[in-house]
Order: sequence, then structure tokens, then C-alpha cells
Amino acid sequence: MASSISICRACLTRPSTLVGGAPRLLRPTSDIHRLLPAISTVPSLIATSAFSTTSSLPAGGGAVNRAKLKSSKLKQVKKKKPKTHFKIWNHAELPKYALTDVMRYIRAFEVGNDVRQAKYDLAVKIYTQKNGPAVKSRIQLPKAVNTDIRICVFADGKKADAAREAGAVVVGTKDVWEQIKEGVINFDRVICASDVFQEFQKTGLGRVLGPRGMMPSPRTGTVVTNPAAIISAMIGASDYRERQGVVRIAIGQLGFSPDELRDNIKVFMDQLAKDLARIEDFDKRINEVVLSSTHSPAFSLSEKWIRFHQISAEGS
Repeated sequence: MASSISICRACLTRPSTLVGGAPRLLRPTSDIHRLLPAISTVPSLIATSAFSTTSSLPAGGGAVNRAKLKSSKLKQVKKKKPKTHFKIWNHAELPKYALTDVMRYIRAFEVGNDVRQAKYDLAVKIYTQKNGPAVKSRIQLPKAVNTDIRICVFADGKKADAAREAGAVVVGTKDVWEQIKEGVINFDRVICASDVFQEFQKTGLGRVLGPRGMMPSPRTGTVVTNPAAIISAMIGASDYRERQGVVRIAIGQLGFSPDELRDNIKVFMDQLAKDLARIEDFDKRINEVVLSSTHSPAFSLSEKWIRFHQISAEGS
């Protein structure tokens, strides 16, 4: 049978001895630890276990269990593989519209807006790799869309005079470069004469013109010996470039007839098909053709435009 010990009900401490009928505490007595006259007795087994401050768990057991649980969860989580291609939608599940119907819907959204400002925008979504080459080119559409393009020509002497006669709005070299550094950019395209191109590269204006897509380069055909010869071809031409797996281009003005817009789309799709076919080492194919405008939502065109691309690519 378990022995009994005395416990102070005021501070729940165990007295050691009884002196003159009053218990003495193991630690010094204070006002907080005054012993009451009545002393209760509880079994020593209960008293020692009730006021024990040591844990009944084995040493280090909790940390070991947590580590095992964490490692098991990490094994269950699968690492996501990086995506190599841009995301595309299953066009079979998307609603398709005829071109004439899309034009009617878009014009309804553009009611009240300036017809000369709003344009039809064509977006061609391409199935392509993220690290693959991007398509970039220029096209002369049957019906010009951008007829108010302002061209700047970096040239001196007779080449500058010929560029002005051809329709360039800004012509010059050092004086024009200083205006660009001051933030005065009142043009849309830039052509540079080949004899002043090296001098232009030393100005550091690539940081200004590059992000705007106006940096002249021999690769893009904007550094030539005779700038006036390509100004007429550039006026009315449209540039397009692939970004994030999508090729966008202003394909027509809102006042175009269905035949005019259809001809522009066919010519553009034909050239885009040839651009994609020239890239042999990468699988690049059209997934969806979407038409929208400045203030309207996008509408997915019927699949005949994708089939047209495939036929054009085979015949190129």
C-alpha cells in the first residue's frame, strides 16, 4: 500500500519535517508559501506523478518522428517537369465563327468609335517550343492597313534629299540623334544609310529605339545604301513578329469589305506558312487563328484557315 505524504494546499509544496506541530518546507518560507493549518495527505505515487516536470516520451522521439514524417511527404510530392512548349488550347472544344459573322460582331462592339482608328487584329497561335527560333518579317498586304506611317531616315547629303522626296518625315543624322536623346520621337519607322551606320552605333541610341522596335539593322533590311528606294515599299507595309508563341498583326481597317479583309488574311497566312516551313529543325505549326479589334473580344475563326496554312506550307 502506498505511503502518504503531507502537501501544502497553499503552494502545493511538500514539507520535509514537522517542528513543534508545524511543517517546515524544503525551500524558504515566504508570504506566498505560507502553510495552512490543515494539511491534506495524498498518496506519494500520485503526488510524484502529478507534479513531475519530466516527459514520459523517450528522449528525442518527437524530433525523430517529425523528421520521418517530413521525409515521407517529400517523397510523395512529385517534381513538376518544366514545360518545353507554350500553352495552347484544344481548338476542337472552342466555338468557331465564319469570317463574315465575326466582322458583323466586331462592328457591333465598335459602334460609336472612330472607324479610322479601330483596326482588325489577327492573332495566330502557334504550337512551338519555348527555346525555338521566333518568326519575324514584313509583308505588303493587298489592301494597306497602316497608310499614315511616319518614316525617319538617318542620312546626309544627296541621300537625305532623296529620302525627303520619297516621303520621309524626319531626315538627318547628328541633329536628329540629339532630338531622340531628348525624348523627341515623332516617327514610327527608322531607316539608316549604310555609310552612317557605324557612326550611329556609337551614339548608344539602341537603348532608346530597341525597346520600341525601331532599331535599324542589316538583318531586318533597314540599313541600306539607298534609303529612298525602300521608303515606298515600307509605307503601307506591316511588320509582324512571334512573341510567346503568338504572331500578331493589324490585318485591316474597320471600313474594309469582307473581300478586302479576306484577301489580306489569305496573303498573310500564305507568307506565314512559308516562314514556318523554312524552320526545319523545329516543329512549328498553327493551332488557332483569332480575329479581334481595338475594342472587341476575340473570335476564333473556322478551321479552314488552318487547313489553308497546311496547303500553303506543302506547296512552298
